[in-house]
Amino acid sequence: MKNKITNFLKKHKKNFITFALTNRQFMAFIILSVIETSILGLLTLGPGVWGFKALFFDFSVIVLLGSIGYLFKPKKQYVYFQTVLCIITTIVTINAIYYTFYNSYVTVGLIESLGQVNTVTDAVFDKLTPIHAIYLIFPIVFYLVNRSLKKHNYFNYVTKIEKGKKNFGTVMLIGVILLCMNIITLDGTDISRLVKQWNREYVVERYGILTYQMNDIIQSAQSRLFSYFGYDEAAQKFLEYYNNKDNTTKKNKYTGIFEGKNVVLIHMESLMSMFMNLKINDVEVTPTLNKLAKEGLYFSHFYPQVSVGTSSDTEFTLNT
Repeated sequence: MKNKITNFLKKHKKNFITFALTNRQFMAFIILSVIETSILGLLTLGPGVWGFKALFFDFSVIVLLGSIGYLFKPKKQYVYFQTVLCIITTIVTINAIYYTFYNSYVTVGLIESLGQVNTVTDAVFDKLTPIHAIYLIFPIVFYLVNRSLKKHNYFNYVTKIEKGKKNFGTVMLIGVILLCMNIITLDGTDISRLVKQWNREYVVERYGILTYQMNDIIQSAQSRLFSYFGYDEAAQKFLEYYNNKDNTTKKNKYTGIFEGKNVVLIHMESLMSMFMNLKINDVEVTPTLNKLAKEGLYFSHFYPQVSVGTSSDTEFTLNT
């Protein structure tokens, strides 16, 4: 893919130079955004992991976002570009700080827990370093670029020659082509991990931080919408069940068997039930667990409730 892109750039070098000179604000936005997302990838995943694939995905998304700027007049494009750049800055800054704590990337669902930050403010500030402030430079640099362009009468010149709708269509088409070039390189594993999004580092390594964050927002919105649409029906079933339920206490063979005793609950993480009572060369694989299972209650029908369940999901299910 790198060779194809290089050949394409060489072939259209003159057109690109002309475009760059007459679209300096747009080019500044693209360059600053790409550099900013690249720095996050290099500082979190490291240069040995983060590379061209993630950069190319981020670049494609940034080009698509930048194309929308051409729907505004040249003098008003700055507000749009700066707003998008500030959003990107916020995304990479939050992820940079979060990665310092957890070696992973933030999800939209965690925004709900921001109110708890005041209880651990000291810990947050202890983890902050000057490197986290590097991302704040980019909106400032873009402001200085805009100021310089104004001083050199750039916008008055561009307003006379720029065809906004044509540029929007052209740049949007380029962004779509770049995105399609990315998509055709994906294999089944790449797509599966994007959909499930349980391995966040891999998703950022393969798709870049912007695609990861957009995918996370979409998945969070989908789960909430589905729960809202099904709420009335679920609530009705719930109420019907408890309104018609026989509230008298029913006894069975397990009733009261632990009364007055200390109860020990053993939860084996990442252990499949197939290993229980399994023998290899007449030797038990899990002799102690087999003994405990016979002495107590053994729950073999236990399944993750959220597709690829994490430890916290399983613990919640177990306690429930």
